[in-house]
Amino acid sequence: MKNRNIVQQLPQKDEWITPDYVFKELNKEFDFHLDLTCSKNNCKTIRGCMIDKGNDGLKFDVERFFEKNDIDYEAKLNIWCNPPYSRNLKEAFIKKCIELSKSKLVGCVVMLLPVSTSTQIFHRYIIPNAEEIRFIEKRINFEGINTKNEVVKNKAGMHDSMVVVIKSPQSPNFKFSSRG
Repeated sequence: MKNRNIVQQLPQKDEWITPDYVFKELNKEFDFHLDLTCSKNNCKTIRGCMIDKGNDGLKFDVERFFEKNDIDYEAKLNIWCNPPYSRNLKEAFIKKCIELSKSKLVGCVVMLLPVSTSTQIFHRYIIPNAEEIRFIEKRINFEGINTKNEVVKNKAGMHDSMVVVIKSPQSPNFKFSSRG
């Protein structure tokens, strides 16, 4: 991923919108301030790293964000991330979320990811850093544009989904849970 701009990398098939019912339920619990991976048409929070406006979530700087938005440093930023699911971008965003979670300015980072428990990504990054992993019982229906450039609504993902919660500082109270 060296010297590449995410805007040039992101194929249309990687832009799938988080359904409102999924986001709203999690937002009730976490009160998100920032959508790390969005476009101007699908941003779920008041502020977002909108890739179509040249904002690359992989380059997001939490301290600069606080300064630019005149936010009190006593506050904790809660970040939402439904990353692109192509392997390289997914892994890059997972690493970025882990990096952000270590900031004293971040309360938590919550990611919506495909369930892939046998992968290196899961064992190298998710397990050692997650405070909680919630497996979603049914497949989530996403909206987006398929490889034929057709707008698709209610397209079930190829995998089940999981919600990964990473809090700062890292809590030893790791737990798996299943929520339908």
